[in-house]
Amino acid sequence: MQKILQTPSVQVYLHEDIDQPNHSSEGMIKAALRDFVGGLPLSCKEPLPPIYWNKSDTSTYCAVAVGTVEVGVDIECRRKRPFERISKRYFHKDEITDDLEIFYDLWCQKEAYTKWKKGKIAENMREKITMPMTPLYELPPSITGYLCYT
Repeated sequence: MQKILQTPSVQVYLHEDIDQPNHSSEGMIKAALRDFVGGLPLSCKEPLPPIYWNKSDTSTYCAVAVGTVEVGVDIECRRKRPFERISKRYFHKDEITDDLEIFYDLWCQKEAYTKWKKGKIAENMREKITMPMTPLYELPPSITGYLCYT
């Protein structure tokens, strides 16, 4: 487990070499929660703040975001697809693209936003995301990822 992003309220962890996609990730989530909570200042007079977490996996990677604010995270392994056809079907009309980088940036932002909002992906794909999104730069070259938090 590697910490790939740290802010005062949120941390993102990357797990690599996962045996299979869509694995049971309970242990990875627990490890991320344990590390995050272990770094919080503890006081006998103050309870811990609420802790939020979210996860995403792709190929053999899993990202877990943990924070004291609501979080949504998405990572995707980039591969060739009919981007223009997919973006015409799912994205806002101003976001239609055949560019791999733009497509995955938009897709990951929309998924991270939807997870943060606790919504349904089908209801949020056509929505233009206006809130700030944090790109995850410390990912392998073939992976795109974004974090959404308040």
